Amino acid sequence: MSENSENVVMESDVGDNHSSESSRDDEENESDITSDSDDENESENEPNVSKRELFEMLSNDRFADVILVISDTVEIKSHRCILGYSSKKFADIFENTKEIPVRISVESFEAETVEAALEFLYGKSNAIKGKEKDLFKFAKQFEILKLKKACLPFLDAPKRALSAYFFWISANVELIKKPGMSGAEIAKAAGATWRNLSDKTKWEKAAEDDRRRYEEEMKILLNMIR
Repeated sequence: MSENSENVVMESDVGDNHSSESSRDDEENESDITSDSDDENESENEPNVSKRELFEMLSNDRFADVILVISDTVEIKSHRCILGYSSKKFADIFENTKEIPVRISVESFEAETVEAALEFLYGKSNAIKGKEKDLFKFAKQFEILKLKKACLPFLDAPKRALSAYFFWISANVELIKKPGMSGAEIAKAAGATWRNLSDKTKWEKAAEDDRRRYEEEMKILLNMIR
């Protein structure tokens, strides 16, 4: 092949390579532009209101359209959009009344409880702290599932009922225990003494009373949860 032919081939290869690189650069640039555009669109679609701003807006009663009546002298203003979204009970009330503002009696609850419930619904999650039991009752009455779930872990489960033997050993362990005895030896001696005890009536009655206490407390707890 002649020298001129080789130069022509080389120039052709260089041109093709340059063209290919330019094409790749154009594609990458287009991809970057598209990506930037997508990012901008995603950013525009995302809500940019902070929880604090939302809480402040909702806490402002200027446009409140609900009044929660606690007593003749105490009323708390709120917003139908929040209460109706969070509670089926409130939603049903709003759907069946044309009154603006809507007045709803919550007289069975303290103002502190109602205020804490509203603050929680407005985004202040720590508003329930220390008030979980009362707030759970409020959430149950007005069917506020989100608030019920938040309060449920803080409800105290009743202490399990104790046996007659446990009441007896609690009162007599010091009489059974001797110097130098191990825990296992004390337990063995206590068991033997209990089995040979002629009159267990006192301790059995204590156990029966405790069983009734446990069942009653469980009934109260289950009624609260349901």
